[in-house]
Amino acid sequence: MKIIKKTEQQTDWNEIKDMIKAGAFTPGDEIEIDGSLWRVLEVEDNSIFIWKHTGIDERCAFNESGSNVYEGSDLQRYLQGEYMETIPDEMKELMSEEGLYPLSIEEIRKYLPTEGERIAVDSDGDTVWYWTRSATRGYGYYAWYVYATGSASHYGGGATSAYRCAPACKLLIS
Repeated sequence: MKIIKKTEQQTDWNEIKDMIKAGAFTPGDEIEIDGSLWRVLEVEDNSIFIWKHTGIDERCAFNESGSNVYEGSDLQRYLQGEYMETIPDEMKELMSEEGLYPLSIEEIRKYLPTEGERIAVDSDGDTVWYWTRSATRGYGYYAWYVYATGSASHYGGGATSAYRCAPACKLLIS
């Protein structure tokens, strides 16, 4: 037998800071930010690692040039530029210097080990495909992505394809 307890409370960014500092978050907790849910994946001293899994409406090619290297890619520029502009200033102030980025395939396997945990949805509640930041080894034009079912693949994920962005980031208190 088990008891599953879920609480919901209104909060502000000052309280989020206090909760991070106090270690009040646990993996699996969710934070609603501007109508989208961000799941807490990891908690460390004075920081939490979070992943946006709802409201995934944005599409972007991994790299129009066809390269599957994340550093300097169209996807990285989009997340750090145009997409970053949609993030509340209070959240940006807490982000580590890496800013927003897709999870790697290794992080997906570590933090979201089952296909059900990997599912992301758009603002209509429909499941979506989304990019990881991991290149397919041996093929310079494929990158890993996650299907709407939650399974991950690296074939057919040509870098010029436009999939959704499910960003992650680390929020920290210094």
